[in-house]
Amino acid sequence: MICAPWFRSLAVFHADVLRTLGHDVRIVTSTGQQGRHVELGQADVELPPRLKSLNSWSTFLPLNRDVRRWKPDISFLDATWDPRFLNLARHADKMVTVMHDVTPHDDAHRRHGWKKRTESRTVRWADAIATFSEFTSSKISPDKVNVRIALTSENSDHLDVKPSVSRRHFAFVGRASYYKGLDFLFEGWSAASGLLETDDELIVLASGALSDIPSNVPPRTQLRVSGFTDDEAGALIGSCRAVVLPYREASQSGVQVSAFQHSTPCITTSVGALPEFQPDGHPVVEYGDVDALSTAMVRLASDNDYRSKLHTEAGIQYERRHGREAVMRSFDELLRAVTDRGAI
Repeated sequence: MICAPWFRSLAVFHADVLRTLGHDVRIVTSTGQQGRHVELGQADVELPPRLKSLNSWSTFLPLNRDVRRWKPDISFLDATWDPRFLNLARHADKMVTVMHDVTPHDDAHRRHGWKKRTESRTVRWADAIATFSEFTSSKISPDKVNVRIALTSENSDHLDVKPSVSRRHFAFVGRASYYKGLDFLFEGWSAASGLLETDDELIVLASGALSDIPSNVPPRTQLRVSGFTDDEAGALIGSCRAVVLPYREASQSGVQVSAFQHSTPCITTSVGALPEFQPDGHPVVEYGDVDALSTAMVRLASDNDYRSKLHTEAGIQYERRHGREAVMRSFDELLRAVTDRGAI
């Protein structure tokens, strides 16, 4: 059973992989995810996002009885503060908690009171912890069975990839949060755009409010800050020269993986698992090094052979580390690892 209050489209892909490996899988997820439309199976269930609503509990209670009778062998649970998902996951013989992040990046990720206590139980009561990167794995307590699974794009289908020669512009995709480093990106783009002989722009596709955007917005920047769907993000990622991840801090980035799926290279900072995911030789800069960031963007815009090489390598990286076969291998290894260590 996959209990996924946050990453529903990823859960659908993981369920398909596990079914291919011969397992009977059900998904329990939440309806409270804007821009995320996925096709669930007949046995899968969506819970309303608000705990205080009557509809939430009228859906949960019969589901809880059904899962208790079904008694799954293993559950995969997103680390969550929602007690409904924790309760469902604990009906399994063994519970694997999937850790996307090990520390909160900002106040939006920080839990307090009963939410913090519930979230800590998803880790403390887990029989094993699954992570997506060596960086995150290294932060997990050594007394836990610790396994890694391949992080894939939340849009798991193969795509028609545009050739690098027809690409234009640079892109940022994600929440307009302080830790995302938009102010650093704007400094780098301000320096780079004055050196370009092309008509490239920086396109910022962000969820949030205009008030979340730093004030140092440079010329030749498009701001699209009204939120976005997966299709809108994919269209931009698949048509740009490169995606820039100027983060102050990170665990790992789904945007980076989605870029590779579109054969789109990334320019990243050296935080978290961003360098770990980058193909060898792809640009990684220190946060705050404006010269290095602007130089990386100028080269990607002006050097056609270099850009074509990076585009090809990005697609290869996706298939090697994040594609369907990689995810199947990692889930097979996960199940073998926790079995060998006596977790299931």
